[in-house]
Amino acid sequence: MYNYVLKKNKILTNIWESYFKFGGYMKYGYIIIIIFALLVSCKSAEKTVNNNINFNEGWVNENKFIATSIGYPNGYAVTKDEIETSAFNAALALSKVKIENAFAKELPNKKYENDELKNIVEKYIKVEYSSFVDDRYCQIKTTVEYNNLLGLLRNGNIKKC
Repeated sequence: MYNYVLKKNKILTNIWESYFKFGGYMKYGYIIIIIFALLVSCKSAEKTVNNNINFNEGWVNENKFIATSIGYPNGYAVTKDEIETSAFNAALALSKVKIENAFAKELPNKKYENDELKNIVEKYIKVEYSSFVDDRYCQIKTTVEYNNLLGLLRNGNIKKC
């Protein structure tokens, strides 16, 4: 039994030594792999950083309100165009609701006519940025601009818009 263990250890030792005879540089192979992995990860991080857009939400000034939204496609969309369109429409609908809710909070006594706010949002909404990300969802940035909009809302004069 003892001879069997010695023979087996000798065989393993020979395999290990021959591995380093032919590939002595492989002692440092893990360092090469780590450096390569760092380079690849830095390149991918660089790509995502360059594509980022400022998605701050809320009142920029008295005249401009910004809302950002993400929309996912519905289950009935089959082609790529249908998927992009349904995701965009979902994001746009969510942005409109966000804007209406923000405007409703600025009205005195929090009372408002839902139709009037919807009309204002429909009339003045603009899509500043839209992107379909990773074939999964749509990311948009919308704005509503009107002269002295915040003041009109706070005074309850939304019919002047």
